[in-house]
Amino acid sequence: MSQSLDQIAQRFNGENAAPSLIQDTLVDITERKRVEQELRDSEEKFRALFEGSRDAIGITTPTGKFLDANQAWLDLFGYTRQEMLELNVADHYVHPRDRPRFRQELEQKGSLRDYEVKLSRKDGRVLDCLITSTVWRAANGEVIGYQSIIRDTTDRKQAEKAMRELSGRLLHVQDEERRRLARELHDATAQTLVALAMNLALLKESAAELNANSNKILCESLALAQQCSREIRTVSYLLHPPLLEELGLASTLRWYAEGFAKRSGLEVTLELPCDLTRLSLEVETTLFRIVQESLTNIHRHSGSPTAMIRMVQDGTHLCLEVADQGAGMPPAALERARSGAAALGVGIAGMRERARQLRGRLEIDSRRGGTTIRAILPLPRGEG
Repeated sequence: MSQSLDQIAQRFNGENAAPSLIQDTLVDITERKRVEQELRDSEEKFRALFEGSRDAIGITTPTGKFLDANQAWLDLFGYTRQEMLELNVADHYVHPRDRPRFRQELEQKGSLRDYEVKLSRKDGRVLDCLITSTVWRAANGEVIGYQSIIRDTTDRKQAEKAMRELSGRLLHVQDEERRRLARELHDATAQTLVALAMNLALLKESAAELNANSNKILCESLALAQQCSREIRTVSYLLHPPLLEELGLASTLRWYAEGFAKRSGLEVTLELPCDLTRLSLEVETTLFRIVQESLTNIHRHSGSPTAMIRMVQDGTHLCLEVADQGAGMPPAALERARSGAAALGVGIAGMRERARQLRGRLEIDSRRGGTTIRAILPLPRGEG
């Protein structure tokens, strides 16, 4: 095993011109050399990871002066290395207040993950970014710098925005198609059935010479025509209840809850604010569709004998809750529902998208003993 030695020579002059003495001391510095080599190796590994990362990495002082940045950072923001060293990180923040908030939260927590912020490039283009950052501290606890990994999410944000716009258009088209079908069923098919029922009724009055069997068939045909007319009227109203535009959400929900209870056998309870005023048609349609879908899910899946519809509002928000006393959602299904892993426009995913289109949110609480669907929507000024 080799050793590293450091030779130290000292000369001592004798008195009265006596010969000088030289003392040689050998010091074993093997451990120091090993530590120095490990530090160099560690620095080389860090530099390789630093420069080889596809994510932008920057190191700054607490005041925002850049100490270093990798090539991915330079490419992302469009600066040369010399330009980067002359920058202050605060100059990149599109919103000036974001930087002090970021620093305060980072120093309180010691690290941040996926902090969402808008940063600007050299050419002025604004980027949507996620910052993952850690604090560097001295031995005495003093903050000496920050290391930040920056990921550009601009393309993803734009894709999400386009998807939201598309979702909004699809929901609008869906509602318009329901409105059209409801109108055609009411104005055309339902009226044809009414005419058919009237003709059958007239035929029945003048059919004294018919035998008993023919008369029975005629009566059954008249009853079927009348039943079909009622069913088409119900379907038409469910597709697009005219009460929603004429009388508003409160009256429509009372009508729908009463009818649903009769059709399903569920005991449906409705609690609405006494001072519930008219909202925009878009908001009222969204709330009605959420109630409609929630009650359908309760009837099909929960096994609950009851359903509770409750709505409260303050000056800024409206909260709609639809609750049951059923078995609750299976954990896997609940996780999928909360994560949005379902087809757009179907069930919970459709309710969530409707709420999101109005800058609201959909919450799901489910456990053994019942599930609650909660939609929270902001109220525009002048409503509520």
